[in-house]
Amino acid sequence: MVNFSAVFCIVVIMTLVSIVLFCVETLPVFAMTHCVTDEAPNFADPFFVIETSCTAWFTLEILVKLAGCPSKLDFCKDVKNLIDVGAVLPYYVTLVNVLSTTELNIYSTSINAM
Repeated sequence: MVNFSAVFCIVVIMTLVSIVLFCVETLPVFAMTHCVTDEAPNFADPFFVIETSCTAWFTLEILVKLAGCPSKLDFCKDVKNLIDVGAVLPYYVTLVNVLSTTELNIYSTSINAM
């Protein structure tokens, strides 16, 4: 059987880590540590790794709630679930944007080298 108090603790910890990370990333000391113009993103950057872990957890949480919901339509109409999806969606949009831009830059660089 699932220990729901342990799951609740993990949810709270992941939420707090995500909030602290969001705040720390905005400090001037860390302003340009992971965004360098015309370079591939650093996927080993601690900010990226922690943010990815938190987003993966929140995505899993949404998927488990969706799987356990008897009415998928009611799930989609619930404001709390829309907020949850809206909270993780920017991560995926940004990730796809960065990956597609990186691939385009690599492709254009290889063409220019020919």
